Amino acid sequence: MSLLCANEFLKHARPALRPPRSFCLAESIQKAADFIEVLDANKPILRVVARTTGTLLIVSIIYGIIAKNAGPDADLGQLIFDRYFAMYLPPQ
Repeated sequence: MSLLCANEFLKHARPALRPPRSFCLAESIQKAADFIEVLDANKPILRVVARTTGTLLIVSIIYGIIAKNAGPDADLGQLIFDRYFAMYLPPQ
């Protein structure tokens, strides 16, 4: 919000210098519309960031559960590979 619409300025300004409240409201609406326009223009980037963050959160929670159940001496990389990925490899 600009200095003209700040509450401190409106309290201490002489009546002749005060902008009308509709000016402040119109400026706020314009800033909100600009913000929505920027968000809309960057929607694909924001979706990628949100999906990546969600995926990393889920993976870290799963990793924490596996680490807690495995115990302190387990090799987690080998445990996860053996439990979830080794079944898809052809037998040797």
